[in-house]
Amino acid sequence: MEHKRVYVQHDEFFQNVMPHSEVCMHMGIAGKEMGCKLVGERPMVQLYDFQTWKPFSAPILTGEAGVYTDADGGHYVVRP
Repeated sequence: MEHKRVYVQHDEFFQNVMPHSEVCMHMGIAGKEMGCKLVGERPMVQLYDFQTWKPFSAPILTGEAGVYTDADGGHYVVRP
């Protein structure tokens, strides 16, 4: 199965399945679909409840939320 990069922009709402990172495991959201938005000067990811779009906890690091940065500084998520 081929995976593709889907680029996301600062302050854009998007959906992502949370990885099994240490933070997501601790928060009990690993493997769950969450709403996300890149926020802040050094981007972090604000998580949102996917059904209500209410903020979920404080922002977390991009890598912990499954958002990656390419060599040109673009942010993306990986989709099947």
